[in-house]
Amino acid sequence: MKVFVTSICALLVGSSIAVAQDIKDFDLACAVTASAVVASSPKGAVERDAAMWLWSFYLGRLSGRDDKTFWAMVIKGRLAELRENPKSKELLYGKCMEFYTAKMTDRMTE
Repeated sequence: MKVFVTSICALLVGSSIAVAQDIKDFDLACAVTASAVVASSPKGAVERDAAMWLWSFYLGRLSGRDDKTFWAMVIKGRLAELRENPKSKELLYGKCMEFYTAKMTDRMTE
C-alpha cells in the first residue's frame, strides 16, 4: 500500500511539473509573439499598443515564476525563431490575446 501511495504522489508531482512547464512555455511563446507584433507595427498603431500590454502581461507572469532570469533578453533571443514561421505567429497571437482577455475579464468581475 505504501508503494502505491508513493507512486501516486510521484505521478501527481510529475504531472504538476509538466503542467507548470507547459504554462511557462506558453507564457514565453506569447511574450515572444507579442514582442514580434510590437517590432513589426508602426508607432502609435492600436495593434502595437495592444501588443505592448500583452507583452507586459506575459513578461510579468514569467517574472513571477522565475525572477532570476532576465526574461526580456530571453524573449529577444527567441524572436529569430518566430521570423522563420510567420503563420504560427498569427495563430498563437490570437490564443495569447484570448487568454489575456479572459484573465482581465475575470479580474474585473471579482
